[in-house]
This record gives sequence, C-alpha cells and structure tokens, in this order.
Amino acid sequence: MATHYELAPCTRMLWRSADCVQFEVGERAVVVDGLPTRAARSLTSPHEPAPDPAAVPALEQLVGAGMVWPRDDPDDARRAPPLPRL
Repeated sequence: MATHYELAPCTRMLWRSADCVQFEVGERAVVVDGLPTRAARSLTSPHEPAPDPAAVPALEQLVGAGMVWPRDDPDDARRAPPLPRL
C-alpha cells in the first residue's frame, strides 16, 4: 500500500466545500465527502506530508478508479516518457 498519492495527469479536483472534493476524469466523476483538507492538498504537492491514515481507504478507491496514482512507485510504467515514433 502506498503512503503518498498524486492526481493522475488528466484528473481535475474541484472543491465542493471544506470537506467535500469532486474528482473528474473525462465524463466520470466521483464526489468524496469527508476527505480531510490535508489529504486533498497532498495530492497536488510532493512537499506535503503523507495523508492522514484515515483518508487512505478513500485514496485507495480513487487509485482503483484511475483518478489518483501512488506517488512512491518509481517503476510504474505510466511514468515512463513516451517512445518517439518518428
């Protein structure tokens, strides 16, 4: 299980209220109610500390939905630059 997470490249994060955040990728949207502000901020900055352990289950579900990626997996193939096709 990851300890740090980040938004996937195409994910939009919209604040709905102080503890309610909506994540969107294309036409899919997920609203997370009760997500701590610190956990949401940790998705956008590598300098933020790890999210509160209570937020990890919600973040893991967002990983499953493809809206959030584990930050601490350097071997993740999605992070590799594309190959030139010329």
